[in-house]
Amino acid sequence: MSADARVHFVEGDDVNQALSPAGRVYLAGHLGRPQPQFDHIGELPDPTEVGVTRYSSLTVDQPHVHELNTDFTYVVRGTFAVRIIPTGEVRVLGEDGLCVIEPGLAHVCIAHPGTQVLFFKVPGGNDKVPVELDQASREWVEEYRAKVGL
Repeated sequence: MSADARVHFVEGDDVNQALSPAGRVYLAGHLGRPQPQFDHIGELPDPTEVGVTRYSSLTVDQPHVHELNTDFTYVVRGTFAVRIIPTGEVRVLGEDGLCVIEPGLAHVCIAHPGTQVLFFKVPGGNDKVPVELDQASREWVEEYRAKVGL
């Protein structure tokens, strides 16, 4: 804890400890899964969510849409592929890549093993609504898995 209660520090060891069992840690916001390592931060007045996800294997995230949140995903390391379901647009992001998806846009993401992302959800809160993949998106997921070979 800082001498000034308005400043919060989290050591890398604490982040790594929180990531080790779950693969995802929420650092700030209205936390659905609070982490004991970050109790000293408390419930900040701004509801923006900030977190880190570390992927240990090739992972296809649940296809979804955010009703209210703008979803910011920054690739710290690794490879992160995004398909926008309605348009079929695909982007494969590497280190330092950033994806910003506005509310109401269904998408599916694939993370390679060893990928780590920093994410922000503004205004925050769990507004994720699962969606079904259309046939073209289902084929893309299968082709991508086969191409990567994992």
